[in-house]
Amino acid sequence: YQIEMKTLDSFGFSNIGFIKIDTEGNEMPILIGAKKSIKANLPTIMIEVLANTPVDNSEFIWEFLYEKFGYNCVHLEEGKLVNTPNGQYLGKITKRSGDRSFNYIFIHPTKLIELFTTHHLQGEESVQN
Repeated sequence: YQIEMKTLDSFGFSNIGFIKIDTEGNEMPILIGAKKSIKANLPTIMIEVLANTPVDNSEFIWEFLYEKFGYNCVHLEEGKLVNTPNGQYLGKITKRSGDRSFNYIFIHPTKLIELFTTHHLQGEESVQN
């Protein structure tokens, strides 16, 4: 069988708010193929990274989203949302997880501001009504 592969950018989507990537170690080509969409929309991105895979994409993911686009990264650890400070730490968390996968959530600072501003304004309106 032959399967036609397309990049996310090739679809020309607009107004992308969230991307979930669960590609069993193929995060790099997915992110590269979504570069224009990410730049234009700054969506929240959840990436599942598998532990114990032949290729560790942690550093690439970090450099691509944090260094190129300015994203912040958080992960769930012992029931708490924790800041992920850098790419090496991202790789260590994944390795420490044993055979499990680990979800990282990348949020652009402008989206955090929108989230808190919207939530705050909605809260004020509901208090006033």
